[in-house]
Amino acid sequence: MKHKERGWAEPLKVEGMADDHTHILSIPSFAEEEGASPLSPEEIWQKSREAGVEKAIEVACEEKYFEEAAEFAEKNAGVFYALAIHPIEALAYGGEEGYRRAFEKMKEVISSHPKKLAAVGESGMDFFHADLSTLPFQRKALLDHIALANDLGLPLQIHDHGAHREVFSALKEGGAKKVVFHSFSGDADFARAVCEEGWYLSFSGMVTFKNAKDMQSALLASPRGRILSETDAPSLAPAPYRGRVNAPWMLGWTLRFMGDLLRLPAAEIAKITRENAQAAYEAWR
Repeated sequence: MKHKERGWAEPLKVEGMADDHTHILSIPSFAEEEGASPLSPEEIWQKSREAGVEKAIEVACEEKYFEEAAEFAEKNAGVFYALAIHPIEALAYGGEEGYRRAFEKMKEVISSHPKKLAAVGESGMDFFHADLSTLPFQRKALLDHIALANDLGLPLQIHDHGAHREVFSALKEGGAKKVVFHSFSGDADFARAVCEEGWYLSFSGMVTFKNAKDMQSALLASPRGRILSETDAPSLAPAPYRGRVNAPWMLGWTLRFMGDLLRLPAAEIAKITRENAQAAYEAWR
């Protein structure tokens, strides 16, 4: 029986990469659990820069990371941040009162750290980790985030796990304007529907997995002006390192796979996704 490999995986250097969704602050504790040598968030970002990552969005969708994410972005060149209450986190508050308090806390942090705020996210719906009985509450929380993103004139990063139809319906109902489907997991038909709205698809290491044929078809069906790239670290490390600790410096492997699929060099995919990120996220320009 082959034992799971542990520790950090090797980067694939590609110049000009843009990771539009990562959780650097969560990587150290995850890495420790996986037996990897300790690295601080600052060391992780430095190593990522050395691998060719120019910019990244540090996403905090848990209340405990709100302030830290904003401060991390302010202190590190090339790092921006996004805040939201993840749909499963919203449910964990056990009701409207706890969720509403956290939502107000999020708005306070956004108000006090406006300079490097790039997006509202990740919000959305999740019917993989929660059952359909939670639909009304998840829908209400998503509509709150749509309204906030529209008020701020910012893109909304969407978490969509087993909820394509429900999320799309809520986005239309809420009049969502700027939308990025993070770690896109839909098929080609859903990709076309998203792109027809003028929204973006962000592809993570999942697209490299052997069982990700629908996502690969979605990438092939998407206009090149609508695709972004991300790691969603510390999870979803791309092949050939699936299951290992992920970090922004691993983005090159995903870009190389995307390039092979689209018959373009990794450097060209890096350029396309970076320029698309600059179009999607005003803070990056």
